[in-house]
Amino acid sequence: PHPDPSCKGCGARGSTPRGRHPGVAKYGDNYKGSDYLVREHIEGAADIMCDHWHDDAGVMNHHIAVTWQMEQSLRMIDPSTAAHYWDYTIDATGGWEWYNSK
Repeated sequence: PHPDPSCKGCGARGSTPRGRHPGVAKYGDNYKGSDYLVREHIEGAADIMCDHWHDDAGVMNHHIAVTWQMEQSLRMIDPSTAAHYWDYTIDATGGWEWYNSK
C-alpha cells in the first residue's frame, strides 16, 4: 500500500510489475535503469491531487534520492562517471540572473 493512506489517488508503490532489468544481471542488484527511475518519479508525483515529490520538503529529498540512484547506476557501468550538479549558490552569490548562468 501507499505510505500515506490518506492519499487515495496515488498508485501503491510497487504495484507496477517490475521485471528484472537486464542491467541488474550485468551490473548487480543495485542497478536502476532509466525505466525504473522514471517510474519512481511518476508514481510519486504524477497525480496532481497527491504529489509527494514537489510539495514542501519532498522536492529536495525525493529528487536528491532519485539522482543518487541514477548516479550509483552510472558508476556501476563506469566508476569514473558522476551525475552533474548545478551549484546554484554560485549564481545566487554572484548576482547573476539564472538565464545568464555560467
